[in-house]
Amino acid sequence: MRRSGTTPTLTRNRTSGGTFEWLASFDTWKLHLDGFLRSSGEKPAPSGAGDRKSGDKSKFRFANIGCGYSLLHEELYTEGYTNIMNTDVKTDAIEKMKARAAGGPRRSGVKWKMDDIRNSKLESGSFDVVIEKSTLDFIVAESLADALKMIFHIHRILKLGDFFW
Repeated sequence: MRRSGTTPTLTRNRTSGGTFEWLASFDTWKLHLDGFLRSSGEKPAPSGAGDRKSGDKSKFRFANIGCGYSLLHEELYTEGYTNIMNTDVKTDAIEKMKARAAGGPRRSGVKWKMDDIRNSKLESGSFDVVIEKSTLDFIVAESLADALKMIFHIHRILKLGDFFW
């Protein structure tokens, strides 16, 4: 997000290699994410969750819904969040980002899957954090019923008491 006078404006941040970020870059909100996850260590971890009090970021399992051509997975990985499932409905996005990942540094724990969050096949209760950057905005603009399906599936794949970001 960039500020123009006193009114915030949303922009698409282009990066090299045909990737891009919608809205704000990871640097603008990573401290908030770290804070939320750090504070979650102060409450009992849901069944099956990693030991949050240890500060081991790799214990959190992320779902990056509607990943598109974003480099968010790379930024999360660099910050220590290494267990990431990237999903999208577009074959081109998944294939392109898989190819990019194969040509770069090895990031074990980063996975790619074709999945439509409105009818997701991801396992129930399998993620500590679900992140989406504007996927809900696109879906709700088309269909409120589909947006409600998306919310249902996000709730379903999250572990009890965890985060939709």
